[in-house]
Amino acid sequence: MIFIALVIGFVAAIGFSAYAATTISTNVTTGGDVYATSTIQATGNLVGYGDVLAGGTTTATVTGFNLGGVAGTHADAYLSGGLGVGNATTTDGSIEANADLVVYDDGWIKSGLGIGTSATSTAGSANLSADLVSADDGWFQGGFAVGTAATSTAGSANLSADLVAADDGWFQGGLSIGTSATSTAGSASLSADLVAADDGWFQGGFAVGTAATSTAGSANFSADIVVADDAFVQGGLAVGTTATTTAGAIDTTGNVHIGGNLQLSTGTAINKILFSGTCTVNPPALAAMGNDATGDTAVGDTSHAACTDATDVSASTYVFLSGAPAGWNNNVIIVNASSTDTNTINFVFKNTSTTTAINIGSLSIPWFAIQ
Repeated sequence: MIFIALVIGFVAAIGFSAYAATTISTNVTTGGDVYATSTIQATGNLVGYGDVLAGGTTTATVTGFNLGGVAGTHADAYLSGGLGVGNATTTDGSIEANADLVVYDDGWIKSGLGIGTSATSTAGSANLSADLVSADDGWFQGGFAVGTAATSTAGSANLSADLVAADDGWFQGGLSIGTSATSTAGSASLSADLVAADDGWFQGGFAVGTAATSTAGSANFSADIVVADDAFVQGGLAVGTTATTTAGAIDTTGNVHIGGNLQLSTGTAINKILFSGTCTVNPPALAAMGNDATGDTAVGDTSHAACTDATDVSASTYVFLSGAPAGWNNNVIIVNASSTDTNTINFVFKNTSTTTAINIGSLSIPWFAIQ
């Protein structure tokens, strides 16, 4: 009876100790699972040599893996190797995922970033093996470089090839091509030709080789304007003077040089207009005009003389006189002026006086001519 009572007491003690706190000072080894209906706590390290599974089964389930104290608090996590999500990595410090990496708030990368290629070792830089596409606005805090070394100037962009915009673009400041940047907002500086493959327009004024004009629609040039093809001026054209407001008019303060023909309306084309000043001629003495029935047939009332200093006149030149020379006698008229030789104008003089013979002497006669 005593033996039976001892056995019953030992079993009861074991059952009581299983449902109360127990302290074991040595290792506990079990060949099966350890199951707890409450929390398992450890004041030291918790070491596992297999998988860590959460969710209530021995099979991995879609559930959370939380680190922290009580609900609402957080704790840091540290991995001495790499982290693989859906794909294992053996590289310490790396994160590999076989799907998208989604960040719901701002994030930053302390070193370089590589997409589709190995990561760059330059802190703050990004390497891409394909296109960079931004579905919304984007900005660069520093400089931007494409196909060349990065620029260290904040707000600047360096390109080693063409800049192509598939749609409209604008520059908040100035634009500079092949030269140092201009500091004037809205201006453009170029060190070579400006070539437009299609139509172009300027909302304000346009200046070449001089300071920009402030008059909208006007153009200022410091040198020649050369047109290799047809040109059209909708309003008036002014050369060496203020602009004319008369559409179709041409105003100039200097000479007009035309290398080809000049044709007015539908008339005969003119290929040269000569304004050479005067030519020197010595008319002979002219007898008084006869007083016969015909009135102008008396011998001695007409005479011929020529000048040979009419520059560029030729046999095909039409000569015109542009005024009376000094020392002219009003009784004398020039009946004809024409050219039959180089630099020569032939004159026919006539005395209209019926009583007085006239000898004018040497004259400088003003003329102009066309060819």
